[in-house]
Amino acid sequence: MTEAQQGNPDNAPAVIRGCDGCTLCCKVMNVPDMESPAGQWCQSCEVGQGCRIHLSRPEACRSFFCMYTTNRNLGPEWKPSSCKFVIAHEANGTRLSIYPDPDQPEAWRRDPFLKTFHAWAEAGVRHGGQVVIFTGRQVRVVLPDRIVDLGVVAPDELILTAMTRTPTGIRLEPFKAHKDDPRAQALLRQTDRGVT
Repeated sequence: MTEAQQGNPDNAPAVIRGCDGCTLCCKVMNVPDMESPAGQWCQSCEVGQGCRIHLSRPEACRSFFCMYTTNRNLGPEWKPSSCKFVIAHEANGTRLSIYPDPDQPEAWRRDPFLKTFHAWAEAGVRHGGQVVIFTGRQVRVVLPDRIVDLGVVAPDELILTAMTRTPTGIRLEPFKAHKDDPRAQALLRQTDRGVT
């Protein structure tokens, strides 16, 4: 990442390190402005070097900073070109989204990654956060104690997690629902009021 990239918008996280040759986001992220679907290299990417249209790249690219570039607690093993996935903050900061390289779609299951994702999911329970793996259109939600496969989630569907109190504690149940589904609306209203 160059100094120009570090001149980020007011709401963007502080960048603490550069990309240093990593371009995996240019493959795993969907960039509609570039007609670059997730899972394929963007036609403007010089793999392992950077963007050929850096000065005129779309806003989606200008404002994107993967978690590796913004979180000093992540060691070199978390660099996307090494771990083979990109982590992004999404859904207004309530979701950690993991986008694996389609050539190594299960790389996130290795240690220390999966163990850390479970720990992040546990921390997220307290404030309604989610940890979600997007492998192409396949979606999996990482919970403190397990992984739930939601299958394909359509663009007009939401990824939600219901909390049910049981005699043994709280049971988390992720599900997908159309954005107009009454269950989704009810759960979103509860979350807005801070009810869990």
